[in-house]
Amino acid sequence: MTGTAGTAGAAARQWILVADDDQASRERWAQALRAAGYAAVEARTGHEVLELMRLVVPHLVLLDPRMPELGEGFLRRLGGSPVLREIPVLLAAGRPEAGPPDVVGLRVAGHVAKPVAVDRLLASVADALARHAPRLPLPSGVPPRY
Repeated sequence: MTGTAGTAGAAARQWILVADDDQASRERWAQALRAAGYAAVEARTGHEVLELMRLVVPHLVLLDPRMPELGEGFLRRLGGSPVLREIPVLLAAGRPEAGPPDVVGLRVAGHVAKPVAVDRLLASVADALARHAPRLPLPSGVPPRY
């Protein structure tokens, strides 16, 4: 599976869950991902992340580790699920070195420092998808837009 931003056909088969409580960042990132051919779904809380992941398993989660409801318990649930722990997570934070606690099983594919330029974001997403493809086959359907 490839997810290069320049390959709209391949990108359209992959969807990204964009999780950030900052509405401006979340919407800008999701819009850029859609323009690059990815399917992007937005979540503003940890609860919404889990709800969306019950519908369809994403190919990548772009996650602000400082958003509400994300504590260590949330990350343990994500890392503890046999399916969800296969999903690469790209962390987007003001200080990447101050990310969430190391959670056994969580597949951190990289970090991007906020604010992040759209071209840097797309390059990081493509790289994460290319280097950290899920090891299990994932459902290919895209959930309805929320």
